[in-house]
Amino acid sequence: MKEELLKQSNILRASGSGQRIGNNFHQWDFNVGKDTTIGGETLPNIHVDYDYLEVSGIKLDKGRSFSKACEQDNSLSFVINESFARELGFEDPIDKKAAHSLHYKVNALSMVVHEDWSYGKMSAKINGQNVATALEEIENVYDQFVKSFPLEYDFFQFCSFIEK
Repeated sequence: MKEELLKQSNILRASGSGQRIGNNFHQWDFNVGKDTTIGGETLPNIHVDYDYLEVSGIKLDKGRSFSKACEQDNSLSFVINESFARELGFEDPIDKKAAHSLHYKVNALSMVVHEDWSYGKMSAKINGQNVATALEEIENVYDQFVKSFPLEYDFFQFCSFIEK
């Protein structure tokens, strides 16, 4: 479906994810450092495709986005936010193993790519000058792939994920 969306004139970018930012995320156990025993921290995680950060407009303060050129990025590399790093006690999380209103605490969150997992959600960055046409294009593509459920969509504007 992503490839077909990208063929549409008013779809600028597209990406898949297991959930939408702002939903109640799945909780994963993370073991920190060299200790491989069961346990560690249980924190929110969302699986995404390689293009998710770019499509969402999420800018990284440190590190890099996911890349198909890095084999370990498929299920072994994580992008984490500052709250997640603090929860794990990382001052500098780079190369370690392992959106709310500003009036609320920014919750811990990590993202990971799993190429062989399916995605329940699609995000599309559309041409804001042709919203109605872009929505029509999305619905036409959706109808080619999904016959039994009507299209549901929300508009979401990504804001900064850096806690101030």
